[in-house]
Amino acid sequence: LADAARDRFNLRILNVSLGAPADDPATAPLTEAVERLWADGITVVAASGNEGGGVDAPGLDPYVITVGAADAAPAPPMGTVPSWSSRGPDFAGRAKPDLVAPGVGLVGLRAPGSTIDLANPEARVGDHYFRGSGTSMSTAVVAGAAALVAAAHPEWGPDRVKAALTGTADPLEQP
Repeated sequence: LADAARDRFNLRILNVSLGAPADDPATAPLTEAVERLWADGITVVAASGNEGGGVDAPGLDPYVITVGAADAAPAPPMGTVPSWSSRGPDFAGRAKPDLVAPGVGLVGLRAPGSTIDLANPEARVGDHYFRGSGTSMSTAVVAGAAALVAAAHPEWGPDRVKAALTGTADPLEQP
């Protein structure tokens, strides 16, 4: 579906704010799909997962930009990675996630009546917004940054966009 929309809507960035256990055979088609999209020129940004263990699929794929969460609260500790933000090696043994971004207590659009909305009424911010935490929230932040990079450099493919984001990120002082 995303591949078909690429030309019609000039789709250049795909946010995959979901994941599945890497050892589940059902994740193979998802991983294959993101690799195919990457090869077709779509930068895929995926969540690392919220279990604190190894990275979920498709985020553990070396091609995608995998995003973990950081607490960017205005008070110390700033930029710390919560223990629930998943991390670990990708298929090739390289460290994942590639980046962390704010993902604690972010306000986003609310989906009234959704499972998360009904289970967490205290997280509602007015009628239209919802406060949440997780690597999916962080992934949306990085997907937005990737879209800005891609818009500024329309000739760049996914590898160049990923290199620009990871190459200019500030290192954290924690592993």
